[in-house]
Amino acid sequence: MVGRHYVPYIVGDAFRNRTAVEIVPPGETGCNDHCLFQDAESRWHCIGITNAEVTNGESFFHAVGDSPIRPMKVLDPIYEIREGERTCWAPCNVVVGDTIHYFWTDALEFYGVPQSEDERGVFHQRHATAPLSDVRDWTHHGIVFQEEGGVRDPEVVWVGDRWMMIYCRR
Repeated sequence: MVGRHYVPYIVGDAFRNRTAVEIVPPGETGCNDHCLFQDAESRWHCIGITNAEVTNGESFFHAVGDSPIRPMKVLDPIYEIREGERTCWAPCNVVVGDTIHYFWTDALEFYGVPQSEDERGVFHQRHATAPLSDVRDWTHHGIVFQEEGGVRDPEVVWVGDRWMMIYCRR
């Protein structure tokens, strides 16, 4: 512990030996904000921002592999924005039982994304679920909350009998 902040210590061969593994090849996927999870068949999935230009976040890339530290095969995007949404940023997911919960930021103003006067600075945190047996079969639950002022990058955990969300704010 340094001061009042904890300093994480990551362990494992890839980190001890300082050998980074490129799980998603460079290219159109522009892997930036991303998350990993295992499905019902123990395959690993990586979901993240699809474009190096953050304002073009219109879908989440999707890659699958047998290990979270080995190269993965890039598939078609797992999600594309729907009517009324502007962007897909900062995916986060939580597996509870046989269901995966997806959370992400839909920013109506950030890095020059066009917006109307009444949407200026509004960030939506959205939620969808899918069964682990078919991670592409999303059921949308809409906006979890919205706030002005740069709320983004949700991290969600299931603690006991409730959701806890931590996020960044600029």
